[in-house]
Amino acid sequence: MYDRRLDGEVLEFGHAGMLYNQSFVLYDKKTESLWVHVTGEARTGPLKGKRLAFYPSVVMTWKEWKTAHPATIVMKGEKRGGFMGTFQGTSSRAQQEFGLSVQIQGTAKLYRYRDLASRGVVNDVFREVPIAVVFHPDRNVALAFERKVDGRVVALQADGANEMGYPILRDREGGSTWDGLTGARLSGPSKATRLEPLTATPILIERWSAFFPDGEVYAP
Repeated sequence: MYDRRLDGEVLEFGHAGMLYNQSFVLYDKKTESLWVHVTGEARTGPLKGKRLAFYPSVVMTWKEWKTAHPATIVMKGEKRGGFMGTFQGTSSRAQQEFGLSVQIQGTAKLYRYRDLASRGVVNDVFREVPIAVVFHPDRNVALAFERKVDGRVVALQADGANEMGYPILRDREGGSTWDGLTGARLSGPSKATRLEPLTATPILIERWSAFFPDGEVYAP
């Protein structure tokens, strides 16, 4: 999900009807520049090289979303025909084929779901940024947060789960806890109201290397 404001203007986008490295390509209706959805970067056209600002987002069920955000509003959709059918994935397939791409300062690091499945929470440092990657094995959902709060780097561990099964994160030293889905502080002495989410995108492992050939891969 991206902010479509760029250089003081609000852009309107459409689907270009093509793929780049097997990923969707968008176009903006003002300049017809072509944008890659994985990176938010314009690849061709007058805006080539420009990047859209990232909005943290997560794929979840409507029930989970309502539970986490009871006061939410919903964008009204349009009913359209299609020919793609319904995709039926499996948990084991997702863990073998997908990962979370964390992007910092124009570079990326991949956290494969199969490496996260038995850990729940991974503490890591990427581009000098201390991060925590959280994984829900039943939902195959991964999220990334910066783990610097109150001016110090914290080591986080899973300590139970919230009502939707996402890990509750506990500071091993300070004792404060945060929700592993929203990053909101649940308890403890920390003054931070929430953990800061990082730019992260779920992606097929085989496609990730095409976009980030010089990227890093997390190794347990």
